[in-house]
Amino acid sequence: MSDHHHSHGQHQCHQHHGGTARAVFISLTVNITLTVLKWLAFLVTWSPSLFGEAAHSTADTLNPLLLWFGYRRSRRPKDADHPLGHGREVFFWSLMAAQMMFIVGCVATAYHGIESLATGRVPEMSWWAGGIMLFALMAEGYSFVVAWRNLKSSNASGRASAGDAVRSKNPVVLALVMENGVDMLGVLLAVCGYGFYLATGQPIWDGIFSLCIATLLACSSIFLIRRNLSLIIGENADKETHGRIISTLTGASTVLEVRNVIAVMTGPEEIRCRVQVQINHVVLLANFQTALLAGTLEEKDPVLWTVAYFRQEKQSLIKALEVSVSEVVQVEIDCY
Repeated sequence: MSDHHHSHGQHQCHQHHGGTARAVFISLTVNITLTVLKWLAFLVTWSPSLFGEAAHSTADTLNPLLLWFGYRRSRRPKDADHPLGHGREVFFWSLMAAQMMFIVGCVATAYHGIESLATGRVPEMSWWAGGIMLFALMAEGYSFVVAWRNLKSSNASGRASAGDAVRSKNPVVLALVMENGVDMLGVLLAVCGYGFYLATGQPIWDGIFSLCIATLLACSSIFLIRRNLSLIIGENADKETHGRIISTLTGASTVLEVRNVIAVMTGPEEIRCRVQVQINHVVLLANFQTALLAGTLEEKDPVLWTVAYFRQEKQSLIKALEVSVSEVVQVEIDCY
């Protein structure tokens, strides 16, 4: 016997919406400011590593817009053509943002770095440009802290680690944390490349560090592309969520065994799950006998009573899941 239910948890699964919006807004504001400053620094120095950072910030300015656009569209309610909602659309737009970072940031930076090494172009020396990069490092750091706090708030434990960021099922949170982290590393590489050039007078250092920035962008972009592709296809919820589902169901006295749990991400904060449970028939019989002796049976036929009992128990289990796992928006339970 099976039943399904759309959970009230769909109203709770977006409780971090405000934190995500703030993180996106801060990231966008920082990137717009730094894009302008980094292009000015590049135009003053013609440094390939500064060009890499300017191109990187240009991609990062467009990325939050794509992420927020996808996040907003994923929150649209379900309709006749999309009975499970639009949650997975955010994965598509996050994939587009990752590809943009690869094309605009990585490819342009690598091309300019190789051209600089091949032609031997000498950047102009400017301590003013170095000051801009130090300011960029502080601004990127602040944006990273905001994104990291948003990651912590999205975890039930209230804590976060690098592993949590890598395994995050929310592509907006994942992209913000990773892009801001990569931004800080990119600025450090640009400062090192330009700093070595100022210290030694050898422009090759600037070109080499420009290629290091391109490699960093390539690795992060490819990782984000693969993560979003996996989420688009349909990825399992994390082990913690599986554990909460199983512990909630096994905590019911009428459940003898949880045979199978399929919990799939249908959005950044939405899960659809199907569960197979073995009902404890000893408890079932005891409840029937108790109700029979008490004279409270509305249905005296054991078969019809069992059917009604199963339906009632499934509703109770679904409500318990709504409370313990707020991300679940649809539940199907098969009882045996």
